[in-house]
Amino acid sequence: MHIRGAKYSDYNEIQALIKRNGLKQRSENDWKNLWFKNPSFNMNESTMGWVAEDKDKIIGYFGTFPMKYYINKKSYIAASSHNLVVDEGYRGISIKLIRNYFDQKNIDLHLMTTVSHPTVNKLFKIFNAKELPFKNYNGSLFIILNLESFIEFISRRIHFYGKTKIVKILSRIGCCILFFHLNFWKKKKFSNVTMVQSFDNRFDILWKRYLENQTGIFSFDRSCKSLTWHYSHLIIDKGWVFVYEQDGSITGYIICIEDKNNNLKKVVVVDLISVAVNPGKVYKTLIWNSIQEAKTRGYDILEFVGFNDAKRAHFLYFKPFKRNFSVTPYLYKTENADLGKILLNNSSWSPSMIDGDASI
Repeated sequence: MHIRGAKYSDYNEIQALIKRNGLKQRSENDWKNLWFKNPSFNMNESTMGWVAEDKDKIIGYFGTFPMKYYINKKSYIAASSHNLVVDEGYRGISIKLIRNYFDQKNIDLHLMTTVSHPTVNKLFKIFNAKELPFKNYNGSLFIILNLESFIEFISRRIHFYGKTKIVKILSRIGCCILFFHLNFWKKKKFSNVTMVQSFDNRFDILWKRYLENQTGIFSFDRSCKSLTWHYSHLIIDKGWVFVYEQDGSITGYIICIEDKNNNLKKVVVVDLISVAVNPGKVYKTLIWNSIQEAKTRGYDILEFVGFNDAKRAHFLYFKPFKRNFSVTPYLYKTENADLGKILLNNSSWSPSMIDGDASI
């Protein structure tokens, strides 16, 4: 049994491994996009991750891909973790795959944004990965758009599924008890915004203005090129982008991406940006239009994970429900002393599901 660097030609075997272990598979186009259309991927220096083989059969995989970040007008390269999966009977080799990830060169930071499994979370912490000083990533805010589907989802989780009549009765009771929270957003009215199908140079202009105004926040590169890589293949049929326009230019946008999981049809706000003088109006307008769009498309909930207090306040305006995660799914590690000091400050963070592999 040995470990080697992953190759593009490993796609079929890695997807078979992922399927055997009940994880989400990725199309070959999405797989290719993750690295070869990634503007931060360097063929000579970057890696796709590592595979563990036993008798020429891939029994383990841990992927990684680079992402560019900015803070205080400096750029940094982060190595995002992606899909740690090992066949049963070989799980002991996981620690070696993880060590390879932390031994990477030519990067400034390790980002692990989907570490929700307690055991994997502990494994990363063995290598001194830290939880964010920022506590808004310890749970989520969400708007329920289809209460019956939501209750049915909960009933599955507590092994109560199949009691259709009881689910319907609970839904009616819930509608009465939770009427205020369920319907608050319907009572509000904001101006319409524009849905776009691609990212253009207007996003570069907005991003430049954002960097000038928000120098102290650790931020993923939201240039047109990076956003195109990250989301152009998803916003066509698995999400949307709304832009807020003033005087012919974009002063804000929201990106929402579908996250179908565990029989709950969910869409997540992955990015929310504004450079307006009055960003509150822009944020509320974008959020309200996204709630409307999610309802129209038949989603069960719209979720909001992370973001700083200033942005969360505008989502809280719509009276969402709250839930806590069992473990913090976002960890980081840096050997860069200067960057490490900056990231100890809560105010340096405004993480969301645009980070790492949380919404790819």
